[in-house]
Amino acid sequence: MKIASIRRDGHVELIVELPGRGAALMSDLYKQAQLSSPPTSMQALIERGDPEVEKLRASLSSSAEKLPLVNLDGAEWLAPQPRAGKILGIAVNNRHLNKVAFRVPTHPMIFMKSSSSLTGHNKPIEIMDDHGYTIPEPELCAVLAKGGKNIPEDQALAHVFGYTVTNDITASGVKFTMDSVALNIGADKMRPHHTVWREKHGPEDGYLYFTYHTRSKSSDTFSPMGPWLTLAKDVPDPNKLAVRSWIDGELYTDDNTANYLFPIQRCIAEASRFLTLEAGDIIHFGTAGASTPKFPMGNRSVNLFEMPGSKLDVEIAGLGTLSNVIARV
Repeated sequence: MKIASIRRDGHVELIVELPGRGAALMSDLYKQAQLSSPPTSMQALIERGDPEVEKLRASLSSSAEKLPLVNLDGAEWLAPQPRAGKILGIAVNNRHLNKVAFRVPTHPMIFMKSSSSLTGHNKPIEIMDDHGYTIPEPELCAVLAKGGKNIPEDQALAHVFGYTVTNDITASGVKFTMDSVALNIGADKMRPHHTVWREKHGPEDGYLYFTYHTRSKSSDTFSPMGPWLTLAKDVPDPNKLAVRSWIDGELYTDDNTANYLFPIQRCIAEASRFLTLEAGDIIHFGTAGASTPKFPMGNRSVNLFEMPGSKLDVEIAGLGTLSNVIARV
């Protein structure tokens, strides 16, 4: 079962996919099935819990052919969950990318994105002059059905409401200029934990390096997502999904979530050790990093800053295809 959020005539509405036919309004499904008042947002549906979703699934199965189609001409696609409390990402969570790591991470590396960076299918990704070199990062993401603290790894997938497609746009030009700094604090002030993650360059090495991801990853429109949210029960194994991405029709990465360094359940469990997770939160799990012959560095071969008007497509098997066009602003 696939659900999406759209805006028509100034109103946000939920729609459900009718395979082979199109889509219907969630409100029409509720009316057809004589259910209670329909949820007005994805967050409201999530908070109603599993019993409500199972009623919906049964109703859709029995009445899909009777539902009127919704006209999506002129509709604005939103991120499926447009008002997430938290968006968490997992950095460098791919075996291909970690081939060049000085030390392979021992724990999922977590960063946070703003919900104001969310945008939808067919919407522009806006790149400013200040962003500089900017790359796409096609990824699988999950919307949580329920939160928790210290979630056991073997129970983590039960906390997922559904899965969708995202493109974690990253302005490297900002990350390594405005948002990075090197401090020479002196070798005498260095502590062992300062160089656990990197090579130490001799006994006089007193450098600390800091990079902050907020602007490079949370700029407006830098979290395109969707178009559909596929319910978790309809995704048998999220750790075995093909991920492919194109720029202007040319394949630049062909990968699989099986290549994650840390599987999805580990990432959710690890995040919950430090942050209390909440229903409706979004977690995305790492960039598809496998290259293609024309793009030997995969997504890092694609500089969106130099490609205004180009079209990005991200396809994850069974979940759908997210499309966006690059705009210079």
